[in-house]
Amino acid sequence: MENKLHQKCMSARHMADIYEWLISFPSLGEFSTYQLILNLSYSKLLNFHRNDFVVPGPGASSGLNKIFGKSGMTDGRHADPHFEVEVIRWLVDNQSHHLERLGLKPPLLGPDGLPMDVADVEHTLCEVDKYARLAHPGLKGTRNELWRRHENKSPLPKAVLPQAWKHAARKIPRVREKTKLVVQKRYSISHLEVHRNTTRGREYLVCWYGYPASEATWEPEVNLLDDAGDAVKDYWKRMKSKQK
Repeated sequence: MENKLHQKCMSARHMADIYEWLISFPSLGEFSTYQLILNLSYSKLLNFHRNDFVVPGPGASSGLNKIFGKSGMTDGRHADPHFEVEVIRWLVDNQSHHLERLGLKPPLLGPDGLPMDVADVEHTLCEVDKYARLAHPGLKGTRNELWRRHENKSPLPKAVLPQAWKHAARKIPRVREKTKLVVQKRYSISHLEVHRNTTRGREYLVCWYGYPASEATWEPEVNLLDDAGDAVKDYWKRMKSKQK
């Protein structure tokens, strides 16, 4: 809230921008950040086209290996870090053709009969991986063990799409041209321990929230004054009180 992240999210041009802002905070991983964005998109806060953005999770990556072959997928990832996303988009664009080719009825979602979007396909790939681990243990992905088995024989509830999905802005695709994601973690200062004067100027030994004292780092005062001026002020208040 101090970083006004809610305002940034609500005025963001691209879903990928929101991802980069959210993942910058400590303890947020790649897939958990994507799931958080999906949860927010069920509300009226984020209005993006349903095929704007996707982050493949570990299960989806393993599912892709089992569908297309591990060696081919590995070569593709080495050639292009964005390769898995492109494969998911290809599956979205060609789902009807290949399902009909196999004699399968395409899953149409909600009263408007929507085809699977990138998030649906990402989740489906994870389910393919789980199924293959049980039915075809010889297929090698990135996950081969199956920890538990659960069967739900009760009928599935009727699918209900969020009312927010009818927002006009969700009908306009806004896929960011800059596909490479930039992840810059931000860290919160616990306190400044001591200072020292160097040829480059004054530095402070910074202790970080969530990290032991052994992980403290020396940081230039000029940087701290820009990003954490209050921490510097608190440090000198403590120094003055100690002198008294």
